[in-house]
Amino acid sequence: MRLRLYGLLKDLAGREYFEFVVNAPTPIGKLINDLASKDVSFREFLEKVRKAEINVMFVVNDSIVGEDFLINDMDEVVLLPPAAGG
Repeated sequence: MRLRLYGLLKDLAGREYFEFVVNAPTPIGKLINDLASKDVSFREFLEKVRKAEINVMFVVNDSIVGEDFLINDMDEVVLLPPAAGG
């Protein structure tokens, strides 16, 4: 599975996505924490996001979801930065 990044998040990570495996339905918040504990580059990315005080939106299969949403291995997961416009 890929965790896709857009906008400023993609810039902070220096890449478009992170890959991971989901063996069972897992809350997206837990998945993010698990990935950070296993992948140094993802942990460094999250530290940059926190330092920049960026609120991240989770999108799964084209729907905005919360940290408790259960994802499966076939879901498309996207992290989006806040958007501004006029």
